[in-house]
Amino acid sequence: MLTKDLLRVSRRSGSYRPEFIGRESRPLAAKLIGTYQGHVGEQRGTLDEAVDAIEREEEDFKLVRGFAALLDREADFETVAPLPPERARRVAFEAAEAVGVAGESEREHAIAQAADDLAVDSENIESSLYADRDCNQELAAFDCRWDPDKLIEQYNLSLAQTALFDATEVRVKSDDPRALITAVKRLGLMYEIEQPDDGVSDDADNGDGSDNNDNDGPLVGQRTVVVTGPDRLFQRTRRYGTAFARLLRSVAATSEWELTATVDDHGTEREMTLRAGDVSVPGSIQSLNRVTTAASRATSPPGSRHWTSTGNSGANRTSSKPARA
Repeated sequence: MLTKDLLRVSRRSGSYRPEFIGRESRPLAAKLIGTYQGHVGEQRGTLDEAVDAIEREEEDFKLVRGFAALLDREADFETVAPLPPERARRVAFEAAEAVGVAGESEREHAIAQAADDLAVDSENIESSLYADRDCNQELAAFDCRWDPDKLIEQYNLSLAQTALFDATEVRVKSDDPRALITAVKRLGLMYEIEQPDDGVSDDADNGDGSDNNDNDGPLVGQRTVVVTGPDRLFQRTRRYGTAFARLLRSVAATSEWELTATVDDHGTEREMTLRAGDVSVPGSIQSLNRVTTAASRATSPPGSRHWTSTGNSGANRTSSKPARA
């Protein structure tokens, strides 16, 4: 998913349609991937300036920011500093309070005192103080799963997921109903099954993850699975909205499907319809059938935040990498 401020939708004639992109956006996707690759070893602030420059060249800043948001999840940023920044700040601020900093000379004295307390050079204190700010973090690695075509696929999927976040009801038909029902149950969503004549079957969810028929998968066939969003039942929560949007990933991994959603668009009820040709999951069978480029690179596990040290003369590093959605 993307953040809601990056949502791009068309509301022509009362409809609600994500503004999907195609191969015309391939040069932009390739440029941004290359920008991230070219800034490995540099600070995040420098990378952000390069992305801002691209944004100024393009007509749609939300598209650039959307691509960048996805690529950020593939990047591994580290805090590189001789000392843990929080420790350096604590000792430096304690020294400043004792000295009574009023100007540059007092500041230098406080930094020198902090360096003495930690048995390091003043330069180590200076370079560590704010090394953990986002703009000062270093892009240590960029292990991107996507080539430009697959980045476009992922963007379209993420855009549709974001549009679904405010859905109040979703109606889905799929050529793999068993997988659809399994996904709905796993996400804890409430559902019912409609017969082709629009009648509601008895195979409805009880609200606790169970249902009245454990063999409902094969029963669905060409029937419609109706998933009820949070606004229809109780106050919306982010957890429920995220689970509702994630359902699309399971739906889009199948070969043939159609999804119609009722969306609460700032108090106005709108209808959005998506089909297999609109979005796909990069690396899925459907994706491989549609895209003839090289296979996706393997996904590495999400990173964690930790400190490592190379000794007294080396730099400490904090690694931070967001989990991949």
